[in-house]
Amino acid sequence: GTSTMSSPRMPAGPSRRLLQVAAAEPSGDQLMVWRAAARLGIPAEAADPLTRTGLVRFGARVRFRHPLARLAAYHSASPEERRRVHAALADVSDTISDPDRLAWHRAAAAREPDEDVAAELERSATRARARGGLPAAAAFLERAAQLTPDLSRRGIRAIAAAEAKHQAGAPDAAARLLVMAEAGRGDEPA
Repeated sequence: GTSTMSSPRMPAGPSRRLLQVAAAEPSGDQLMVWRAAARLGIPAEAADPLTRTGLVRFGARVRFRHPLARLAAYHSASPEERRRVHAALADVSDTISDPDRLAWHRAAAAREPDEDVAAELERSATRARARGGLPAAAAFLERAAQLTPDLSRRGIRAIAAAEAKHQAGAPDAAARLLVMAEAGRGDEPA
């Protein structure tokens, strides 16, 4: 049989880019979304088609109709588009009130390993662990390891990330990180 359910098409142009910005900011902070959109040259009227279709609501919080709609919007962007969106969100993040969000957006915008960003993520992991946010700490540490240029330091961070992933109940991710840690040690002279 034929399905009567129709899936909404992804909007084009500025509306599509606004959707990607909204999808990349998990807090739904409307001020951040609009500030990042302005940095990217996206006009306010780009929200109109999104509002009409009901895909996204722009209120005190930017809310997607469904979590999968948010995921689809995020993944509709190319890696380069996602980096640009995260760079704009990092530019409008508050370094004082929300250093962890800033670190995450900077990491997502990074094209190559960057020790400053990796160290920032490590500090975010420490704060997350202190709040009892073990999965968040593990995610920060994993990305820190991936962005660490120095191989021996990358190995140390990968081991810390593996331990956090294991404690957070993600043994497969922990095993993957141990492989990364082992690869970092393999380049040292015997």
